[in-house]
Amino acid sequence: MTSDTDQPATVEAPMSWDAFTRRLADSLGRLAVESFLVLSLPSDDAGARAFVQFAHRGGDDGASSTLRAEAAGSADLPGTRPLTPVQEERIRALEWQRPAAEDAGRNFTREWSMPAPFAEVAAVATRTLRDVYGVVDPAELRYRYASFEGLEVEDLDLGIEPVPQSPRPRSKLLRRQSTGQLTPLVEDGLRRWLGVDRLERDADGDYPIPVGSALVFVRVASGRMPMIAISSSILTDVEESPRLYAALNDVNRRIRFARAFWVARTIVIATELPAVDVTADQIAFACLQLGNLADRLDDLLHGPFGGGVAFEGGSLLVH
Repeated sequence: MTSDTDQPATVEAPMSWDAFTRRLADSLGRLAVESFLVLSLPSDDAGARAFVQFAHRGGDDGASSTLRAEAAGSADLPGTRPLTPVQEERIRALEWQRPAAEDAGRNFTREWSMPAPFAEVAAVATRTLRDVYGVVDPAELRYRYASFEGLEVEDLDLGIEPVPQSPRPRSKLLRRQSTGQLTPLVEDGLRRWLGVDRLERDADGDYPIPVGSALVFVRVASGRMPMIAISSSILTDVEESPRLYAALNDVNRRIRFARAFWVARTIVIATELPAVDVTADQIAFACLQLGNLADRLDDLLHGPFGGGVAFEGGSLLVH
C-alpha cells in the first residue's frame, strides 16, 4: 500500500502560446492610462534584445486614448542579430508600419484607438515574438509594466516572470552624486539605450542624440546641485507671437516631465534630473521620453508656426 507521502509531485504543464495570448489580451485591456508594458527576451552578450512593447496614452482635448505598439527593429538587435529578409517579410505580413527612411533601424509601430481589439493585438504580439524573433516558449519572456508618471500600477497576470529590478542601497539617506560620478552613468545609459560602443561630444560638451526629426542634447551640468540636462531645440527661426505663447502654454499644460518655451527665435523643450541617487536606466528613460516628445512636437508646431526642424542639416555625432 502506498502512503500519501509516496504520491508523485504534480508537475505544472508549460503555458501554451494560446494561453499566453489570452492572458496578454486581458492584460492589455487593463493597462492604466499613461502606462507601458514591455515583453522582451533578456539581453544577450552582444546587447541584443528582442521585444514588443505597448503604451496606453491619454487623448488630448477629449480625443480617444490610444494603444501604441512597437516591435524591435535592427537598431535593438545589433551586431550578431539584425533582422533578416525573412524576418522583415514576416513583420510586414503582420501589418507593422516600417520606420521612415531617415529612421532606418528604429522600431516598427502599430496604433489603435481605445478600446482596442485586444485579442487581435495580443495575437499580433504573440506571432511577432514567436515567428519573427524566434521565441520558442512564453516562459523565455520577461515583462515590465509601469507608469510613465511614476504612479503605482496594479500587477498583471501574464504567467511570466517580471524583469528583475536592481536592488537599491538600504539607506534612508539620499546620496548626492558629483559631476565626476554622473558622467560615466550618463555614458552607460546612453550606450545601452542606443546600442553603441562609443559616444562623441560636440564642441559644447553635449552628447547629441538624433531621435526621428529631432536632435536631443544631453549634458552633465555642474553647480551646487549637479544634474543631467536634457533638451532639444525642436524648431528654429520662429517668430514670437501671443498665439505661439498660447500654444506653448497648452503644451506645458499637457506634459508633466518637461517644459516647452521660446527663446532667441527657437522653440525648446527641456528637462533635468537632479544628481540624487540617479541611475543609468533613469537617465536613458528620460532621454527616450524627451526624444519621443520632441519628435512629435516639431511636427505639431511646424504647421502653424513654421521654422526649421532642428535635425535637418545636422551631423550624426553618435557612432
